[in-house]
Amino acid sequence: MKFDIVSVGTATVDVVARFASGGVKNRLPKNSQQYFPLGAKIEMSDFSISSGGGATNTAVTFSRMGLKTAAVFEVGVDVLGDSVIRELSDEGVTSFPSRNKKLPTAGSVILVDQSGERTVLVHRGAANDLTLKEIPLSRIDASWMYIVPGGISYRTIVSLIRHAKKSGMKIALNPSDFFIRQGLKQIRAVIGEADMLLVNQEESFRITGVSGSKPLAVFAQLDKLVKGILVVTNGNKGVRVSDGKRIWVAGTFKNKKVVDRLGAGDAFGSGFVAGLMRMGEYCAKGTCNPRAIEYAIRLGSANATAVVEALGAKAGILTREQFGSSKRWQNLKITVKNIG
Repeated sequence: MKFDIVSVGTATVDVVARFASGGVKNRLPKNSQQYFPLGAKIEMSDFSISSGGGATNTAVTFSRMGLKTAAVFEVGVDVLGDSVIRELSDEGVTSFPSRNKKLPTAGSVILVDQSGERTVLVHRGAANDLTLKEIPLSRIDASWMYIVPGGISYRTIVSLIRHAKKSGMKIALNPSDFFIRQGLKQIRAVIGEADMLLVNQEESFRITGVSGSKPLAVFAQLDKLVKGILVVTNGNKGVRVSDGKRIWVAGTFKNKKVVDRLGAGDAFGSGFVAGLMRMGEYCAKGTCNPRAIEYAIRLGSANATAVVEALGAKAGILTREQFGSSKRWQNLKITVKNIG
């Protein structure tokens, strides 16, 4: 089956609870070492349950942007796994799930305070157990593959990328902490296969060993490794995008409110890739259409902004119509300069 894009990575069930005003802090004795008041009931202002994980979060963005989308992930043989698959189906995503008979579906409990900051309790379950033989490669034909590997084995990701490249797919790679910990010597070849590398600023420092006081020095190193586009986000300070010849610099849209920062990274990355795809731009090194890059930055930033204004990783994800019809998302200051 031919798809525009397939997301590969982890899938979880997220239980998100937002504390009522005052939250936990006011319930703890002064100088207490406890995280929560034991034996107490704590009021919540909001509560939600939905699927999460990189594969499902990004797939929903792609589908809401009108792209024919598939998702590859592993869940348990349980009602939570069923709910992940059903939710994606409702979003128009075709799932290719592996069902683990030994491990349950992964789950997270996300505790959010009134500022939007969070504590995440994680049970990894089946999410990281995906292997290459469990992916129905013969049934997946796509223009792009978006990889958010989580704790999936490095060997599986390497083999998957090699298959995708042989099949003519473009690769967007958003490496996880587990992936980056393999070290640059190990991951250099994999990064070199990516048509797009998406990292946050802290991750870019860890990959390259560049000092945090020299953020632009990251591009001098990573641009040599990545065959296409390098995207480095920096939270609410914005993003830098390089095609090897130019760097685009953008801030963010102003938040009306911050409810929950969960899923903002997935929202920006998938929004950015969806923007390029909607513009028909595939960006070989140094040849990107500036209008396409700027559209992709606006869409990624808008999507991330909308996500942090809602509870959970998916509730705020924009549709194509919402992005296109709202004046709010039409203007974002973006500057560009030549490298070297």
